[in-house]
Amino acid sequence: MMNEKVLLVYWCLVYLWVYLPFILYLYYPSIIIFVNLILLSSLIFATILMLRYFSSKFKVNALSLIGLEYKDALHSIRLLMLFGFLKIGSIFAAIYWNAVGGLPSWLFYFPRPIIPIVAIIRWLLFGTLTFSILMAFSIEILDLYGKLNKKNILLIFLGLCALYNAPLSYFLYGKLITVSFFGELIDIVMLGIALLLYLKLRNAIGIILVYTFIYEGPVNQAILYGWGLTAYIIYASIWIALAIISLASLLKKKFHTK
Repeated sequence: MMNEKVLLVYWCLVYLWVYLPFILYLYYPSIIIFVNLILLSSLIFATILMLRYFSSKFKVNALSLIGLEYKDALHSIRLLMLFGFLKIGSIFAAIYWNAVGGLPSWLFYFPRPIIPIVAIIRWLLFGTLTFSILMAFSIEILDLYGKLNKKNILLIFLGLCALYNAPLSYFLYGKLITVSFFGELIDIVMLGIALLLYLKLRNAIGIILVYTFIYEGPVNQAILYGWGLTAYIIYASIWIALAIISLASLLKKKFHTK
């Protein structure tokens, strides 16, 4: 029978999927893709199996176990759309410096017009893995077993920090190869904020959207590079408009409750 301890095995599988390619790159680079596909398939199978088991055992919606239940999404999205005001600064950065983030080299293998689409899909999937399948799932399962305490919340946070950007690869290569040290610190703060927000909202949809479209520099830079300045200003303006609507809605609700 499965219990909350199976989460540890699940996290080990994710760590294996993230870090094994870094090891293989040093010794057996020719089999990286093959091994990665096997691990990814195993991860998908394990996720489906665990969702089916725990949703059946506790009689809950499987989507609620990964923070993606639609009925609770509206409040989460409405509140987190306030982060859209950050796009005001990105518009100025795009106009004066023509840069709002960095682009990884692998994106340039794609035709320029579809680079934004590839970037959005990539970081949307990674955001779902990080904040839904790992963070939200762990929190919900521990909560169902009555073990969502400060110690386990800290362990989830530390687990995410050691996974995001694969910082432990430093011990293999002698340097951070996916992000700068300053960038790693910023991401750690982001992970902490996302964790606290999820504990408050218990829905990951808004967190994933903000992470993908507002926080991630490569997605924003991909839109600027692939579709041009005008398209980026329109894109950023949409998020600013959503932030204004969200703020107005929250203020209206606050005054009506008085």
